[in-house]
Formats: sequence, structure tokens, C-alpha cells
Amino acid sequence: MIALVGLVFCFGALCSAAVLLVRMLELPSLDDYTVEPLEAPPRVSVIVAACNEASTIEPALRRLLQDEDSSREVIVVEDRSTDDTRAILRRLASEFGDQLQLVCIDELPPGWLGKVHALHRGSQEAQGDWLLFSDADVHIDGALLRRAVALCERRGLDHLALLPKLSTTTFLARIVIAAFVGIFAMSSSRRRRQNPQDRDHGLGVGAFNLCRRSVFERSEGFKWLRMEVADDLALGLAMKRAGAQHECMIARTGLEVEWYPDLPSMFRGLEKNSFGAVGHYSFLRAIVFVLGLIIACAGPLLCVGAYPMATGIAYLALAWVGILGARHLNWDRSPFLFAPLGIFIIALILLNSTAQAWRRGHVTWRGTSYDLDALKKNQIFRL
Repeated sequence: MIALVGLVFCFGALCSAAVLLVRMLELPSLDDYTVEPLEAPPRVSVIVAACNEASTIEPALRRLLQDEDSSREVIVVEDRSTDDTRAILRRLASEFGDQLQLVCIDELPPGWLGKVHALHRGSQEAQGDWLLFSDADVHIDGALLRRAVALCERRGLDHLALLPKLSTTTFLARIVIAAFVGIFAMSSSRRRRQNPQDRDHGLGVGAFNLCRRSVFERSEGFKWLRMEVADDLALGLAMKRAGAQHECMIARTGLEVEWYPDLPSMFRGLEKNSFGAVGHYSFLRAIVFVLGLIIACAGPLLCVGAYPMATGIAYLALAWVGILGARHLNWDRSPFLFAPLGIFIIALILLNSTAQAWRRGHVTWRGTSYDLDALKKNQIFRL
């Protein structure tokens, strides 16, 4: 009986591999498009929220600002940092002059998450026809930004989300990133994202959310997302609900972020939002999701004794899809071979986030504690 259950999981793994392959390959790459530069490029405002980013903010901004562009303004909103972030940004603002505008926040209004409020403040200062919302540790080439804006203008897009190259220093963390990319691809259908009638299916990427200002201003905006831990994903949903023509693409070059340097950093960084984004602030739902991930990874092993070939085929299919996906992304292929292990670690990350929320009764983000009931009441995006 157990072996038969294992066969069912093997079949499920094959079906999942097929769906994942389709979802991965349907993600287009910005690099594959030939885009003519715009003769009169529109003004673009790059808006970055920064809190305790002393180790990452300077190299990221220097990469963006290394080529002067009169059509671009960069607005960095420094949000109550306790390290040297503000001092670094003041020095850079003095060095780059009008290219870099610094907004400093000393107090957080009640009912807001810090990052969401910082992005909201940045959008209020922006003068551009296009608004790019990005994170403080993201390295963006100016040429990529111009190419992205030109593509949007020529194709009539209102919102472009770009998936960056995610780098890290340890192989185990790269395995987890490979699994995250697979889950990201599985969670969203391009057909639904591009269907203008389906306004409840949008997607955003924290590293690169490029929004046409006119559409952003008629959306619910950040006030709607003020308590949303998955603000980047929810911003894509807000744009879709406002009628935006949307596209999500891969950026093989010109857009990179060291997501987390190692596995302990990943556990700490995802502790604040995994429970909400995946578990919807429900302890039962989170535990069921954790068990589902573990069973999905280990299920084919139930029949390894009676049907070893079935188990082997299931895992080989997942590995093959991983290799094809890595090739499509232009990433290192080896971590994708171990993606099932990465999914198991993701289950542990979610379990840790859930356990910490249970123990504390609240979620702490940027030094502020938030009641779970308030977060649940104001949640917008749900996987």
C-alpha cells in the first residue's frame, strides 16, 4: 500500500515537472528582444527604500549612477537606519548632486510597514513618467533601465516586472534559490497575468517593478498595501487591478542582487514575511503547507524499494526540468539538480517563521512590532 502511494507521488512529480517546464520557458527574457532606443525618452524615477543597508547601498547606487542620464532621477528613501546608511547616502548625494535625491524618515506613521511607507514617500517626491521601485541591494545597469522603458513604450506595457540574477556565496543557499525560482514560476500563469479581464492575477518583483505613472496613480497605490509584507507582489496586483498591461520577464544581464549571502541570513531575512505571504497568518494553513512541501519532496521515496525505477524517473524528470530552467535563466545548472532539497529547506524556513510568530504573537520588521490580527486584516496578496 505504501509503495502504491509512492507511485502516486511519482506521477505527481512528473506532472509538476511538466507544468514547471512550461511555466519556466514561458517567461520571456528581456535580452531576447531587439529594442530600438527612444528618440525622446520619458523621465524615469528610480525609487529605493533603504534601512540598515550600509554594506550594500553604495556599490548598488554607483552602478546605477555610473552613466549620467538626464532622463533619470534616483530617489533613495532612508528609513530610520541604525547603522551608517544615512551618512553614506548623504555623502553620495553630495557627490552626485541632482542625480540623487535623499529623503530621510525619522518616524513611522501608525498603520504602515516601514518599507511600504518609504516607497510611498518616494513616489510622492517622484517627477518621472515612469516609476521604478527597487531594493537597496539591487545592482541595475543604466542601459538595462533604458532598454526596459523603451520596450514598455513600444509595446504599450504599463507594468514590467524583471526577475534578476540572484547570487549568493554558498552552494546550499544557491540550491534554495533554485527552489524559490521554481515555486515563483509555478505560482503564476502568464496567460492569466496578461488577460486584461483577470484583474485578480498580477505579479511583481521587488528588485524591478517598473510602473507607468499614469496607471500607478489611478491604482489603490501604497495606501492599499500599507500593511502588506509581500509589497512587491501586491504592487503588481494593484497595477493589474488598475487596468495595466503587464509583463514579467527575466533579465539575464544588467540586473543582479545578492539575495542572501548564506543560509542563516536567509532564515533570518524570511522570518518576518514567510508566515504571512504563504500561511496567510493562519497557523493551521502554514503547517499544512509545510507538510505538503515535505511530502511532495519525499513522497516518491515511498516506493523506492518496490519500484526504484519509478522513483528514479520522478527525480530525474525534476532534475532535467531544473537544468532546462537554469539554461533558460543563464544561471549555474548544478544547484537546480538539488531543487527538491531546496524545497525541503524552504519548508523549514516557513516552519521557523510560523514558530517565531506563534512564540511572539507578533511580527517584527525594521524594529517595529506588528500585531498578527492587524496584518491579517490588511493582507492583500495571497499565494
